[in-house]
Amino acid sequence: MIKDIIRFLAYPFLKIYFKVFPLNVAIKTIDETLDTLLNSDDSLIRFGDGEFKIIEGGSIYFQEYDALLAERLLEIVNIESDSLLIGMPDVFNNISALTFKARVFWLTNLYIHKKSYRKLEGREFSNTFFSRPYMDYAVKTDKKKFFEKMKLLWLKRDIVFIEGSTTRNGIGNSLYSGANSISRIVCPSQNCFSIHDKVVDYVNKNISKNQLLLLSLGPAAKVIGYDLFMLGYRVIDIGHLDSEYEWCMMNAKRKIKINGKHTAELLDKSVSGSDDKIYLSQIICHIE
Repeated sequence: MIKDIIRFLAYPFLKIYFKVFPLNVAIKTIDETLDTLLNSDDSLIRFGDGEFKIIEGGSIYFQEYDALLAERLLEIVNIESDSLLIGMPDVFNNISALTFKARVFWLTNLYIHKKSYRKLEGREFSNTFFSRPYMDYAVKTDKKKFFEKMKLLWLKRDIVFIEGSTTRNGIGNSLYSGANSISRIVCPSQNCFSIHDKVVDYVNKNISKNQLLLLSLGPAAKVIGYDLFMLGYRVIDIGHLDSEYEWCMMNAKRKIKINGKHTAELLDKSVSGSDDKIYLSQIICHIE
């Protein structure tokens, strides 16, 4: 609560600061990012505020600081590849499309991590909000069309989720109903970087490169995803996409807890086990 008050009070001064000292980082729109993925076999890894906090030595609520993780994240930030898209938050130039609360959050974040963000200047990135296209935008009426278009990414594809134990992507909704098949590699809900080697080894030995890998594992997903990309897999870092789709389908105006699964940013650590038969039948591996 005190943090929020400080952010709100600082907001007008931060607006002036970034007008005087802008961050010159180019970000493609979420539509451009999606179009690139639809018209190519490119992979996508997204960076947000949590990754930069870890790079700078901090922890977030589902991933403790790890020096090797920070080093690998910084390595991936600087990758320039023709077939790997690196996503960054679309907040460096014009944030007028976001809600007031989101504008306050992101201006504060830009200021806190400005030294790291300055190192991105002069480059163009894909859009991290590819998987966060709904809740933080002021105008929400056109978002269902975006999700329908996104479904073409996995239409008639065999997909493999690499996700946390309470993520349960697509359970209870139709986001992945067009996929040919769904398999799941289920990992812990927290500190997944510790099982990096196990995940990469399992996928490399058991998953076909014709399958599309969709990752929801926080900061660890960036390193796991990159290493699987380097092994020849197509990976898309979807993060909290499931929560965004659920909120969009219910026309939610604020972040609402989604029963039976992890809900983005609501710190719902008490999510119970699932007895959903479809979900359980899709799990091909538990990694601890």
